[in-house]
Amino acid sequence: QTYRYEYVSPSCQTLTGYAPEEFLGMDASVALAMVHPEDAAILQEAQKRSLDTGTAEASYRQKTKNGTYIWVSNHMTVTRDNLGKPLYRIGDIRDITDSKQAEGALRESEERFTSVIENMEEAFALCEVVRNADGCMVDYRWLEVNKAMTKLTLLSRSEMVGKLRSESALRPDPEAMHLFANMMEKGQPVQVERYWPSQDKWVELVCFPIGRNRFVTIGFNITDRKKADTVIKRLITMLQQEKDKLAALVNNIPDEVWFADTSKKFTLANATALQEFRLAKNETHIQDLAESLEVYRPDGSVRPVDEAPPLRALKGETINNQEEIIRTPATGELRYRQVSAAPVKDATGNIIGSVSIVKDITENKKTEAEIQRSNKKINDILASIQEDFYVLDREWQFVYTNRQFTSRIGKEPQDFIGNNIWKMFPKHLGTVFEENLRAAMEKRETRSFEIGGQYTNAHYRLAVFPSAEGVTVLGTDITQQKKVESALQLERERLNATLNSMQDAVIIINPDYNIDYVNPSMLALYGKIDGRKCYEYFNDLNEPCPWCNNQAIFAGKTIRRDNTSDKKGRIYEITDSPMRSIDGRVSKLAVWHDITERKKLEELKDEFIGMVSHELKTPLTVIMSALNTARDKTVSQEQVQELVEYASVYSDTLASIIENLLEMSRSQAKRLTIFTKPVDIGQI
Repeated sequence: QTYRYEYVSPSCQTLTGYAPEEFLGMDASVALAMVHPEDAAILQEAQKRSLDTGTAEASYRQKTKNGTYIWVSNHMTVTRDNLGKPLYRIGDIRDITDSKQAEGALRESEERFTSVIENMEEAFALCEVVRNADGCMVDYRWLEVNKAMTKLTLLSRSEMVGKLRSESALRPDPEAMHLFANMMEKGQPVQVERYWPSQDKWVELVCFPIGRNRFVTIGFNITDRKKADTVIKRLITMLQQEKDKLAALVNNIPDEVWFADTSKKFTLANATALQEFRLAKNETHIQDLAESLEVYRPDGSVRPVDEAPPLRALKGETINNQEEIIRTPATGELRYRQVSAAPVKDATGNIIGSVSIVKDITENKKTEAEIQRSNKKINDILASIQEDFYVLDREWQFVYTNRQFTSRIGKEPQDFIGNNIWKMFPKHLGTVFEENLRAAMEKRETRSFEIGGQYTNAHYRLAVFPSAEGVTVLGTDITQQKKVESALQLERERLNATLNSMQDAVIIINPDYNIDYVNPSMLALYGKIDGRKCYEYFNDLNEPCPWCNNQAIFAGKTIRRDNTSDKKGRIYEITDSPMRSIDGRVSKLAVWHDITERKKLEELKDEFIGMVSHELKTPLTVIMSALNTARDKTVSQEQVQELVEYASVYSDTLASIIENLLEMSRSQAKRLTIFTKPVDIGQI
């Protein structure tokens, strides 16, 4: 009744620091002042309740002698006299500080986990299995879902939580239900991709069991990834078609075509080159091949290996129509060759290889008829989208990361939690990455952008979303797509550079007789297309030429023929071959090689041989007749002498003719020696 302590156990000193006798001397107001001000009402309410019910319990903060507070649990019991009047309140007090701290940490952890789940980009659902009388899974009930799951399914939270899957507006999916049943039976996670036609989206579901009757579902909207996969496949197909088109063009060129990379290896050679040097593959080192060959300069001196045109081109030099003499493995003969080589550069001007065009001009040297070819430039050819996910708080510290992200730099998620992103990745400071993350954090707006990796060689497409704790970042690896796009662009540039640099005239004609392309050499011959059909362009006709071979070419045949141009009066060797375009259509690729001079020299050679045969035959006939007559025994000695002298005169004539032929041959071979001496002009 006095509200003073009648008894205090010794353990109270361990708990509060006050000795029992100190408590016994306190009045009620002093004792109440030892309770934390925020908790005093809790204790007073419990004391009042104990008077009504006989017992009560309260948890509050108790001030110790050293001035700190501890959490205590006070179980109070009221004793009464025979008349029911309260006599004493007995308090059983325990220290629950550790328990309260653990509860606080657990509550904070649960709040953080709930915040991460609720704000994560991936859809989350906790489900409960529904079984039939035989214990087989036949349905499931959503126990909890996050905002991303409602966004993914287009169902509200009230339409999901506590509801069966079969009761929802989602389309029935027996196959997925069968997979979930197997998952629960075997206790193993499952991963499944589904297309939801009603929403026109692709969804990836990762599910794993929790106990016997619950499982968790993580859903990913992979529509963009599926579309990106489709784009990549289409780009790869286009790239392969471009490569096939280039290979068809290169292999239809009668000259040798060589492409070397910066490691001084031939990485591409057409069929002519491989056959000429009996090579089974493209990967051949330039220096090894050059050292194995017998090569001379035009003056007959040995050409050093370091003068090989491909090596010079890799150093940035352009070589035009350089002549060389080489003994080729294919024939073992010394062949005259004309080499053109040039460096191949990327869009930034860096050398990435060299291209060499080699023309066999042996017949030109013999007949002075082969013409020069232009250089071709070929560029180097340069194949899963990965998502990274992490959450940053407002202090830029990692709250959550997935292993997909951390594994890129060889770390685990726990290595990131609590660390500042700018201290872990200082290279991102001052970049578009920092700019977009800060904009999302400060302006609370979603940002999407692409960056090149600062710590890896990859490219990423990043999406940054403001969340309750800070920002959430989703990253997709687009390196393969970037590489494919770059390689496709290089292939197109290589094809255009090759066609535009050819000295031979090139034209591409589609099945409708329309002209899809002509290179500069063809433009120089026949002028601009101006929408004309091929038969109008070449022959000024109003309908297809009677001799047209387009159908045979479109059927897959390659045809080589000679043709005389009525407009230019030149003779061309034409190679018509099929070429498949990106959309699958077949066009005709025609390469016109000018052989006019060679044809003229062949005609002159035939005329010359006929003339020489006649000039040699006349004195030879006289000599043979004279000698045959001289052998006749009826002919006198004087007549024999005359016949021999007659044969001798014509022998000198024949020798003079032969000597003139030899001098002409030496002159053409540049081996004729000229002797000079003073002469009397009058005598001449």
